[in-house]
Amino acid sequence: MDTHNRSLRRSQQTQESISQEFADVTKALQQEEKRKKEREKWKREIEKSNSYQAVKTAKTLMDDYYLDPLLGLIPVVGDILPQIFNFSFFYVSIFKIRSYALTITIFRNILIDVLVGMIPYLGIILDIFHKSYRKNFNLIVGFVNDDRDVIKEVNKKAISTTIWLVVLGVAIYYLTVFLWSIIMGLYNWFIGLFS
Repeated sequence: MDTHNRSLRRSQQTQESISQEFADVTKALQQEEKRKKEREKWKREIEKSNSYQAVKTAKTLMDDYYLDPLLGLIPVVGDILPQIFNFSFFYVSIFKIRSYALTITIFRNILIDVLVGMIPYLGIILDIFHKSYRKNFNLIVGFVNDDRDVIKEVNKKAISTTIWLVVLGVAIYYLTVFLWSIIMGLYNWFIGLFS
């Protein structure tokens, strides 16, 4: 009788354990379903937002229709004006997606674009091939679509990207100083011709 009771108790414990596991799995599935619905709602809200549409338009105009290299033909203005289009990328990454890693990756791509665009003559040609707006748009789409590969890659490189930002900032500073000294030298030479 005692062995029968022990066997019965073990059977009840096994059934309770299975019931608990089933309840845990069911709860986990419900939570995942809820997360997916919230994520889908968040995605639709972002895709309908004006800022997301601005990002899409900036990518199309600047890279698909080559407005970025065309503006680069205009001295100084061509280096500054295209950067206005980048505000929408920052807005989406900072306020909509809220990702530090995405924001600094977008900022790195923008700084590379600025550096490339500052190279006289060659920068215009390189701008045709360096499509920073498309890269940034694809990153945003990856985050909005919950693309685990894109998110993992961006998050993995967050520290190295931060270091790159410092390096690019220094490079842009020294290139600006160098170009300014050339412009001032040409200005002084030109003024010297008439004095």
